[in-house]
Amino acid sequence: MEKKLCIGAIFKNEYPYILEWIAWHKLCGFDRIIIADNGSDDGTRELLQALDDLGEINLIYQPKISAVSTSQYTAYNRIVDQFCPECYAILFIDADEFVENDEDDLGSVSKTILRLFDIPNVGAIGLNWRTYGSSGKTVYEDDYVVKRFTWHKDDESEGCSINNHLKTVFITKLLKISNYHSPQIYNGNYIYSNGERLTFFGGAIDDSKPLETHLKTGLSYKICKGPLRVNHYIIKSLQEYTERKSPKGRADKVPADADYNPRDISYFKNADFKDSNRLISEKKLSLLDEKVKSLKDKINTYGFYDKYIGNIETVDQLGFSGWIANLNGSSKNLKINVFVNEIYVGYATPCFYRKNFIKYGIKNDGTAGFKFSFQTPLKSGDGVLVQVHGRLLQFPNPEYIMP
Repeated sequence: MEKKLCIGAIFKNEYPYILEWIAWHKLCGFDRIIIADNGSDDGTRELLQALDDLGEINLIYQPKISAVSTSQYTAYNRIVDQFCPECYAILFIDADEFVENDEDDLGSVSKTILRLFDIPNVGAIGLNWRTYGSSGKTVYEDDYVVKRFTWHKDDESEGCSINNHLKTVFITKLLKISNYHSPQIYNGNYIYSNGERLTFFGGAIDDSKPLETHLKTGLSYKICKGPLRVNHYIIKSLQEYTERKSPKGRADKVPADADYNPRDISYFKNADFKDSNRLISEKKLSLLDEKVKSLKDKINTYGFYDKYIGNIETVDQLGFSGWIANLNGSSKNLKINVFVNEIYVGYATPCFYRKNFIKYGIKNDGTAGFKFSFQTPLKSGDGVLVQVHGRLLQFPNPEYIMP
């Protein structure tokens, strides 16, 4: 049976970076990309829906949970439960992380991983970070992340630095406990991407002890320079940091934690590494251009950017109604997603004839009306989001709180 390699991730408000990130990792040879949307409201969710419909990714909805870390762990466990055993091995990374190899052919990433898993008793492969600063960029630029940011932190020969952090590819069926950096597995060795046995910082592996007693710190004792690394664009430009990353807080801590480190300007300055300058090869960038263009063509044909006019007309505890159509009066292939308290509960499709559209600038009347009934009446304080599936343009009044 073919051994499929998968990537899992949880995204929130990553719209400008999605096509690049997906294109890059498809070029790396990953067979499946599974993304959990965590309540995005910047077009991320709609773009992921379009890409899911096109078969480019698999999308699940992950509601926000009070503790941010719980949302991420829950999403990871859901991905494993839903896509194992189809995914032989999986790598959990973030939207600001890109797996890279030493060669010009990105496709060798997957080949290297599969070759390493052919080594007897290997259950997990740790990939060290290569952490990038702002490269002097103060504002967002409409270009690839991997091209814009070139200055990074050097690897320390001794001690522990940010590049000692790991992201881990593991055999899916072996997962015992999820972790952002080094999940625990039931059995099997952890190795570096060069095939050497991996030792965790502060927790050397002792074969005489059960696996669960090993200290999985998420940090390696040494930094493996290759052949595989995870490029971590931890802050990007100052504008992107302040407007996108900082407001999200921490994935692994909440403000109540004693060791909580807020993502303020001091975090940005401390992470603005500029030890060495490293460029992505022109061949890789050329392949990335081709793949991104292909994805853009697909979502354009799909109708992601199409223009629509519509409105939610009535909303109460029992359901809602409204209409949506393009400028010709058509609502073909549209569906309206419904979320209650951030949980997906179903969808409606336009199936009722509506007329008098000319006052909205629409040429023809058509089948554009829709209705949706909740399975149980909503309670006071319940929140409702009505969202056009897979389209960038949304209703002007999509969110409601029940009185």
